[in-house]
Amino acid sequence: MASSPLTSPPSSPAAPAPTTPSPEVESEIIESSFTSSTSNAQSENPEAPSTPPNKLTNVQAYTNTPLSRTENSTKLTLTENQAMERYTRLAQDIQPHLVGPMPLDIFFKEFLPGTQLPMPSSVHAFDKVPHPEKWVKKGKKFDEKVMNEPLVEALNGSENQPRCPGIKFFNTGDHSESQWGSKMDICGYLDGEGTNTASPGFLQTFVEIKLIDFACDDPQQDPKNPEEKPEFLFSHIPNLKLRERAQTGLGQQVSYATEVCARQHRNFLFSIFITPTIARFLRWDRSGVVVSASFNYRTEPLTLCNFLWKLGNMTHEQRGADISVTKASQDEEKIFAEAIRTHIKAQLGNEYKEIEHKFKGHYEPGIVIKIPVRKCMSVKPVSADVELEGDNAVAVGDLVRTADTERQVGKQTGATGGEKPAQKAEIKEIVTFNEAAYVTEFLVSRPVMSPLSLASRGTRAYWAVHAKNKTVHFLKDAWRTAVEDLEVEGRILEKIAAAQVRNTPTVLCWSDVGPQGNPAYSTVTSRYKGNTDWNKHWQSEERLKKIRLTNRVHYRHVTKEAGYTLEQMAGTLELLRGARDAFQALCDAHSRCNRLHRDVSASNIILYTDAERPYPERKAILVDWELSCEDIVGPARDHWRSVSLIILVCTLLISSQGTWAFMSINTLQGGRPHHICDDIESLIYVVFYCAIHFLPWIKSYDAHRHRNLVDRFFNDYDEEDVFAATAKTANLYNSRFFNSVTFDKVSAWLSETLPHMMRYQAAEPAENVIKAYTPLFERDDSYWMSLHKMNKERHKLPYRGPDIELHHGTTSVSALQKSSKISAPLNAKKREVSSVDDPDEGSAGKRRRNAELPVAGASELRRSSRIKHLPPK
Repeated sequence: MASSPLTSPPSSPAAPAPTTPSPEVESEIIESSFTSSTSNAQSENPEAPSTPPNKLTNVQAYTNTPLSRTENSTKLTLTENQAMERYTRLAQDIQPHLVGPMPLDIFFKEFLPGTQLPMPSSVHAFDKVPHPEKWVKKGKKFDEKVMNEPLVEALNGSENQPRCPGIKFFNTGDHSESQWGSKMDICGYLDGEGTNTASPGFLQTFVEIKLIDFACDDPQQDPKNPEEKPEFLFSHIPNLKLRERAQTGLGQQVSYATEVCARQHRNFLFSIFITPTIARFLRWDRSGVVVSASFNYRTEPLTLCNFLWKLGNMTHEQRGADISVTKASQDEEKIFAEAIRTHIKAQLGNEYKEIEHKFKGHYEPGIVIKIPVRKCMSVKPVSADVELEGDNAVAVGDLVRTADTERQVGKQTGATGGEKPAQKAEIKEIVTFNEAAYVTEFLVSRPVMSPLSLASRGTRAYWAVHAKNKTVHFLKDAWRTAVEDLEVEGRILEKIAAAQVRNTPTVLCWSDVGPQGNPAYSTVTSRYKGNTDWNKHWQSEERLKKIRLTNRVHYRHVTKEAGYTLEQMAGTLELLRGARDAFQALCDAHSRCNRLHRDVSASNIILYTDAERPYPERKAILVDWELSCEDIVGPARDHWRSVSLIILVCTLLISSQGTWAFMSINTLQGGRPHHICDDIESLIYVVFYCAIHFLPWIKSYDAHRHRNLVDRFFNDYDEEDVFAATAKTANLYNSRFFNSVTFDKVSAWLSETLPHMMRYQAAEPAENVIKAYTPLFERDDSYWMSLHKMNKERHKLPYRGPDIELHHGTTSVSALQKSSKISAPLNAKKREVSSVDDPDEGSAGKRRRNAELPVAGASELRRSSRIKHLPPK
């Protein structure tokens, strides 16, 4: 019997235990609802840290952050089948980032500070919550909604004795203002702010009710497989339909937590999962989710009441709020609006007809906040004279990067997390911040990028107005990956600037985010990967290998240039000259810094107006260097950005871009180490993508052909079979995809790239690659003058269309897979997940599709199997 750190209320008679349902009744409800509850003894924990009473300060600043506005829509509308498919994939995607069951005493000790305030009695607290057996005996249908109102009353308690001080719960199962269709069963809002509508931008916690538990704390051994240890998730559910229901239930919770963290400035979030008999607590952050052990809240109401009491008495920061943000004044909001409108006109010209439409993409009336960013003062290399103790010790808040990790110096011991200070010989560099003089505040409102997944970098990007000088810049707020040899992006940008790399952003300030004088905010889920008995005693070694928990640190930087992505080009001129500018950045970075970008995409090329290049002839800047690395063998080079099925699903449903679509053949197949030719190949795919979406088609536009092109060339993904690599490989030899649509000037340019792409699949010296591609990107003035400046056409991408042949003669993927002669290009080489893999977007299972793929002939496909072994000409 595990003990729980619960403060016992005054003694009183125990509540009667609910009777076990009879077999007849059990078949009418869900039998598995009663198989996964565990018993936990109640005890006192006088050593729990105390917390002062909660104070409401600046609450509106971190809540109700609007989502980014795309050219398509800001609302995700799905059919019931599409929603269920999405929830199932979300459940699959979160599994490598989930740990549990964490014992309740550890969960309370780690995450819930104690309080000295007396808690109301928990006796009979949840007796009025309906029990399935009683309803079925009365001939009534029992479902989750039956529990909503009684459970809300139980969670709230009485007006004089609230169970969760400062937070009031509402039944929100029928109404929602969610932009992703989220309908949480019960939402907890700050007292005085809540309604019966699910509002992810305002809630403090949510409660999800299901008839069946998605996990089992003590899974039973399968007698047929005595050597295989049972799984924590879903292994207790033999019925496949019930298991699917449990999976979608978990996926719903992932969706809710993802939207809450996207709609609020949060470091983490608590939620509660409840069935008719058991409950669990969940803690979500950018590494994943910690799931507590289950308990019977009917026989052990103290456990749930204690959680609610502690949650209500915690500060906003202890509940996960990012308290570094503050609400802007009305005068500051006016300054922001005026500066943004002026900057849009400067970027697009006063004659641009959609100024107000663009303006709404950056400004939400009434929602303007101030975000502080510290400026890095200095970076001391390993050779610097650094002391870790005494009067000249490293300052509090400095970032200590050692050979194996990085730590931020704590307030008392000079180390983080109770660790001993790093020895002087171990230190690689010390990053120093000035807490007062170098803090700059920026005004932001609606982001231009919102996070679409939970266990990820969670990147938000803004046009930000300098609070003092009123200039407009670009602010990136993200959870960077803190692993060996992966440099902070702000430091990378400083090195690039020092090397005078063309067409790259100018960094103004950068720092990690955290309370003044304390270490930066970091994720905690990653601490529990396979190093605790409760997390690994029953798990199979195979599952432990699949767990992908990465330590992340909250980070911000500001760059000078705020522009528009390449997708918002004016015409052919900006597309091809923008590609030329990005090519120059790639070449300069490699030749002057020996650095590879590794994340070239349409959204990472920014069009920016300067004195020499006004609209519609803007300059292009290659941004997002976070995943770049030096072109040397090492852990950072192996930090491969894997694809997430959730990002793919969001791409298919709301046309948001990720790097998957633009990865080179080699990157998709997992062959040789990344090379500059892979970055250039990705850049070529960016041009093709923008052309089919935004340029006039020479022949009449065909929506279904458009859909098939995107699906087959850019988006198709399977954990074992990378269809996109197959399509790109086939295109390399027969131009089927490049020639499937004709564009003025661009089609000829794409055709010229194919011989170079084919030749440089086998890596050659970088200088040879750059020299070969230079005539393709660098053109004379007469060529640029011949290109259309203002011929953009927006082609709305249909969700799905019937399969139609792009050319005469197609063959299905399934048929191709039967041919051993072409197995190499059809099957991606499986990667072993390393400790530095970015789980930003981890794969989530197999996505089978019996799609048809345009191919040339058997001889051409046979040649494609030798793609990695082509000899240089």
